[in-house]
Amino acid sequence: MSPSGEVEVWATDFDAGSYDNCTTADNLILSFTEDGETPSITFTCADIPDGRSQEIEVEIWVIDESGNKDFCTTTLLLQDNTGNACQDSSPLTDSGSGIASPEQKVKGEGIRTPELYQNTPNPFSGETKIGFWLPESMTATLKVLDVTGKELYRVTGSYSGGNHLITLESGSIPEVKGILFYQLETEQGVFNKRMVKVN
Repeated sequence: MSPSGEVEVWATDFDAGSYDNCTTADNLILSFTEDGETPSITFTCADIPDGRSQEIEVEIWVIDESGNKDFCTTTLLLQDNTGNACQDSSPLTDSGSGIASPEQKVKGEGIRTPELYQNTPNPFSGETKIGFWLPESMTATLKVLDVTGKELYRVTGSYSGGNHLITLESGSIPEVKGILFYQLETEQGVFNKRMVKVN
């Protein structure tokens, strides 16, 4: 996301080497829609409800000169990397700590449950910070898993009620990249999110 609060994304940005035996690569049409009429999409802050990041599933279509077409589905991670282009409604501040309002934590009949926040930055390469909120003192375990469910990282501790922040350094997990899942296990349930490691 640029400082203006919008970004234009092109379908060609996602091309990983599309080819056809009768159409040159320059004449292939890449589009976000099957009709080939949407080569780009402009996203704004309205597409990032919490003002920090949002995963958006998109279809990338490739069409040859004969009208043959195929597509793949991928996930676009839209982020306010400047930190100030979009209004931030996340309970974490830019520094990674903050106070979440009580209204955000009351679920159902006054039951207050833990919350796991989106890591920041995301995607990350060197390190990333994972925040969570607990309604009261309890034991909690934070795990990082690969796409197969293999556990790559674990930290368990007794935490007081409130906000907590764990810094995950790239050296803490094996040399993997791509989509990873992380979860917070507590006596009140298991909470899951995903993140992207780029190298």
